[in-house]
Amino acid sequence: TTTLEDTSYSTTGGGHSFAQPKKSKGGKIEWPIVILRGDGNVYILCAGIDTDRPKLQGPISILPQVDDNYGLDSCSLVVVPSLPPTIIIAESSGKTHHALLLEEESPAERSLTELDSSLVLYPCEWYLQVLETVELELGLAGVDEAQTYSCPIHLKRDLLNESRYFAYHNAGLHAVTMDFTRQLVQFVENDDDLNEKYPLFNSQSRAEYVVCTKALPNSSTNSVLGFALLSSPPGILLQLASG
Repeated sequence: TTTLEDTSYSTTGGGHSFAQPKKSKGGKIEWPIVILRGDGNVYILCAGIDTDRPKLQGPISILPQVDDNYGLDSCSLVVVPSLPPTIIIAESSGKTHHALLLEEESPAERSLTELDSSLVLYPCEWYLQVLETVELELGLAGVDEAQTYSCPIHLKRDLLNESRYFAYHNAGLHAVTMDFTRQLVQFVENDDDLNEKYPLFNSQSRAEYVVCTKALPNSSTNSVLGFALLSSPPGILLQLASG
């Protein structure tokens, strides 16, 4: 069964994904919809089944601050329902940023008149804390073009493994394993100070090629349009542009 939290949508210019539902101040259940623009700005739209006018919040502060706002060519986003939620943002250059969605202690008002002068933006209740950035090889290592090649990257959660997600693109399919999600669970469930015996976020996430469709620099593009994981027998079903 697919729920709102399992679903993400993306285009070459941005995307959106659903986070875990929360109770509003009025006691109603609302789903935070995390929205990504192509310039890297992130917004949240809280909406429930009977919400008349959802409130748009943002842009969300992304920490630590960097000059390029973690990518000016962002193309997709997905939410992993860890505690706190993990937000993954992909750039067409092959970078994926892993961040935690944390609550602001004192939401600050921001204006973004260049987005739409008639749009009302509310103070944001959250901010993003970036933990790490993973670079995906868009082509096999050693191919010169792989250093400059860029293409839209689409993200998909692994519904059976909270610590893993998939990135598919014109050059193939990657599986990315995030070690810090397991550490987050142990940190939340354990009352002891884990920093000494189990330092938090002390290991890097791992990206592995599952299928590469661009092995040679001059080879034609054979994009991965979608895929499905098979459970019995274990396997993977790919839909390629070549048919």
